Amino acid sequence: MLGQITDTDSETIQGKADRDNVSFAGIVSNIREVTTKKKDIMSYVTIEDLKGSISVIFFSDTYKNAYSLLHGDDPVLIRD
Repeated sequence: MLGQITDTDSETIQGKADRDNVSFAGIVSNIREVTTKKKDIMSYVTIEDLKGSISVIFFSDTYKNAYSLLHGDDPVLIRD
């Protein structure tokens, strides 16, 4: 079902050019929080799909807004 709303997966994302818009979905498998110099919290989030995994960086403002979604059990959709 996720394949209907995404245009890339963990295997094909390497073929995308810088600044291409992509949509990717999967399950959060790991979150590593990091404190910035400004004492904000950002994170490195590993998202797994059926073919592998991708690491996504969430800067502090975005991480605050997406915190409950990333720490839930439901699949997440990443769009840029």
